[in-house]
Amino acid sequence: MRKLLLGAVAAMICGTGMSQHAPLKSHLIPVKAIEKNVNDNSLNNTGSVVNQRIVPNAPEGVTSVEITTIGDAANAYGLYNGGRTYLWVDQNINSISFVHRMGANPGSGFLAYDLSTDGGVNWDVNRQVYAPGDNTNARYPQGAIYNPAANTDPNNAYFTYFAPTLDGSNAGTWGGYGAGAHKLDNSTAATQQNFTTTGDFYKNVPTTMVINPVTGELWVVETALNGGLSTDYDGKLIVTRGIWNDANGDYDYTESLFEAPMLPSGENATLSDVAMAFAPDGQIGYISCLGDNGSDDFSTGFGYIPVLYKTEDGGNTWSEPINVPLSGPEGLTGILNYLSDEQLASAFDPVPARDEILYTLAFTHKIAVDYAGNPHICVTVGLGSTDTPYSIVASGGYGATFDIHSSNQGVHWQADMLAPNKTFRGEFGEISEDNRSQISTTPNGKKMLFTWLDT
Repeated sequence: MRKLLLGAVAAMICGTGMSQHAPLKSHLIPVKAIEKNVNDNSLNNTGSVVNQRIVPNAPEGVTSVEITTIGDAANAYGLYNGGRTYLWVDQNINSISFVHRMGANPGSGFLAYDLSTDGGVNWDVNRQVYAPGDNTNARYPQGAIYNPAANTDPNNAYFTYFAPTLDGSNAGTWGGYGAGAHKLDNSTAATQQNFTTTGDFYKNVPTTMVINPVTGELWVVETALNGGLSTDYDGKLIVTRGIWNDANGDYDYTESLFEAPMLPSGENATLSDVAMAFAPDGQIGYISCLGDNGSDDFSTGFGYIPVLYKTEDGGNTWSEPINVPLSGPEGLTGILNYLSDEQLASAFDPVPARDEILYTLAFTHKIAVDYAGNPHICVTVGLGSTDTPYSIVASGGYGATFDIHSSNQGVHWQADMLAPNKTFRGEFGEISEDNRSQISTTPNGKKMLFTWLDT
């Protein structure tokens, strides 16, 4: 096991795929990841955030949904481009929180949350928690509920938030973080902390935020991009760890650089996404990357595989990378066989053997850990392209949502297809969204819950 390394330089892995790959037919057009982290300054669009609540006690086989309008935001960009931790449920206090940017009044750089303490029936909306100063407008917020151990009274719990800010300390306008907490009973004002890019901590937009279910520690992870919106990943993750300070009613944060080397980026992003989750015991956890670290000869230089790091002591130390080949001779059976013979005939001429086909992951994912400490990754899988590295053919039925998981804590892996996807990328005016794979668990980790966009 190794500790988080602060300020160390990652030795970049270099390599090229050694295997031959079957070329795709010309009518299949692979797509790359859409641009992330748009700098929006528009306040023209107003609208409502919508919560969908499943009505309990519906007849078996019937899903009944109520639509409840909750808070509003100036535009959709705060929720754009991949799922983050917006919605949080704590069954011990029957409470739900939802974080978002605010409307044109007071402005989209402000943050608020909506709160229900009766399981989603009634809501107190637009509870402001963050006010920007000069050049610290917030974007892409994440939020959760910190509930002290054994507490069953929502008045004793806190909402906590974390968001990137436009302080300009990284290249362009990005570079800051804003964070804080607010007591749910509204008896005290929300706290606010601001951090900036310094040294090798190239802050941009975190993609994951979790709370350890036992210790209550808060964890935020993102890729360190040297240049803000660029693809220039420098081989390290920024890991922000929060320890609850009861006297201050907020987290005390420390930042570390976690070495997760991938192939040199160049014009291609060789690490597409990062996520994190803990098991119900609070000790076993995983950091999961969609990337290319050169470990799989078949896909190196062309596609993404899961690369995970495991902790068995609540995040104090972490393993060396756990690499999960998808395709080729070492590929996962569920992935090698998910496309029909007819689909392969429409994609290749001649049709290659199934272990000669390049598969890749799409560009976002989520991870959860079950009761036995086993990781489950929800992600879109599709055909890869050697002509267009780190791209995917997932539309038109060639993509599918998978649960890629282990039954022995990362030693052996399998892939179970949840469903074939009819579509991959949808266009909504200026906004594009992919399948946006999501996963969560019941509190005891015995049921895994999956969701994704399609059609």
